[in-house]
Amino acid sequence: EKIDLTLLNRLLRLIVDHNIADYMTAKNNVSISFKDMMHTNSYGLIRGLQFASFVVQYYGLVLDLLVLGLTRASEIAGPPQRPNEYLTYADIETEVSHPIRLYTRYLDKVYILFKFDANDGKDLIQRYLIEHPDPNNENAVGYKNKKCWPRDCRMRLLKRDVNLGRAVFWDMKNRLPRSITTLDWDNSFVSVYSADNPNLLFDMSGFEVRINPLRAARRDPLGAGQAEPTATTYRDGVWNLQNETTKEMTAQAHLRVEEEAVQAFDNRIRQILMSSGATTFTKIANKWNTALIGLMTYYREAVLNTQELLDLLVKNENKIQTRIKIGLNSKMPSRFPPVVFYCPKELGGLGMLSMGHVLIPQSDLRYSKQTDMGITHFRAGLSHDADQLIPNLFRYLQPWESEFVDSQRVWAEYALKRQEANSQNRRLTLEDLEDSWDRGIPRINTLFSKDRHTLAYDRGWRVRTEFKQYQILRVNPFWWTHQRHDGKLWNLNAYRTDMIQALGGVEGILEHSLFKGTYFPTWEGLF
Repeated sequence: EKIDLTLLNRLLRLIVDHNIADYMTAKNNVSISFKDMMHTNSYGLIRGLQFASFVVQYYGLVLDLLVLGLTRASEIAGPPQRPNEYLTYADIETEVSHPIRLYTRYLDKVYILFKFDANDGKDLIQRYLIEHPDPNNENAVGYKNKKCWPRDCRMRLLKRDVNLGRAVFWDMKNRLPRSITTLDWDNSFVSVYSADNPNLLFDMSGFEVRINPLRAARRDPLGAGQAEPTATTYRDGVWNLQNETTKEMTAQAHLRVEEEAVQAFDNRIRQILMSSGATTFTKIANKWNTALIGLMTYYREAVLNTQELLDLLVKNENKIQTRIKIGLNSKMPSRFPPVVFYCPKELGGLGMLSMGHVLIPQSDLRYSKQTDMGITHFRAGLSHDADQLIPNLFRYLQPWESEFVDSQRVWAEYALKRQEANSQNRRLTLEDLEDSWDRGIPRINTLFSKDRHTLAYDRGWRVRTEFKQYQILRVNPFWWTHQRHDGKLWNLNAYRTDMIQALGGVEGILEHSLFKGTYFPTWEGLF
């Protein structure tokens, strides 16, 4: 929004030829016309340009340096001869020498983890309160909180923690000159983890995360000595965070899908329904499938923890089916057995994927708003007269947590096999890698694709894919991945066979169709 083109030109001249730098800034300094309206864009970046993603990342680097300060920035990056791995330091001394422990930025969102000792925290709060005195203790009023978690999992707005949160934000905001960019308090959130606040909350590209460190004994907030140790939960959507060296589980991260992402999915389905005026039924079903796979393969286990999203999936799947039924001028359930929607196209169905036939976990309503109750009972999603159990898409996607664990194992294995092959002076064959071919992130098979050499030079492809939304009008549900780089991160063959079985097997399905009238002796070899 605030990129100043003159400054940008000066910055670009440091890294590219001055003619290219002039070209890149001049492309932004243009007049935009729509019908009879003209606007001269002399300030701010036009995001639809091909190189906009590069400019944003480069300009972002300047902001990173402003926020971190040059010394801490070079400590995080490491010396140019051997740069540090992402989010790691050369040694413990450098890590603990400064309150900023972790730093990462995603386009225009900055995530920083500070660790203050008592004196640093006190100094910062005092500096803040001298500038912004708070005689009536009103700082907790209007302090944003994560309303999606039960009450006792949110941040507790105690005076010291709230002041520290506001002070940190104020300090960061003052590091960035107003002419370059501003941090916005209304869209930011500062979560404080302290003796009285047992959770660290944040949201990152669509996920709401609550990290709950497992300290053996926590101080009771009422000061009644030792409280009982934090309970560990094992279920989908709770990641166990381990210490890399000791393999001890030190914390648990609870995941949810954030409000905006749920809203975006709902709007996408509404858009499909609105635009499906005279479309064929297959097209409607295909659009639903694409939207659903896009949602489920990205969020995976976080979906099961987000009750609103499960309700929405049931409601929207129902809406899509109703839309198809209305196209046939009837909504009578007996005319539309599930086989019509879910059976694969070759067998005469629409090949819809289902996420609505899911048991929605419920907690006791009176208490679940206050505390994390665990699941007390389930509520059915979509159901049918015949009580057929339609398989549910989620069960056919590996949760991210097991994908990560699997990936570590597979890539370590690959490194060993490769080393072994090198020592024996032979090339790796498919037989060596057969069991890990479709595993790992990115998949092992991407190493053997025919354009692997050109892909190695395709730098910044992920951010470019994301910036495509400013150039192309179509929605891309797979904005976060690319088949050639990451490989195929999901495989629904098993889903398809299970669906056919659930609907009565191929013979059972064809028995109730016009297949008999075609006089084919058998269906085998037809599809």
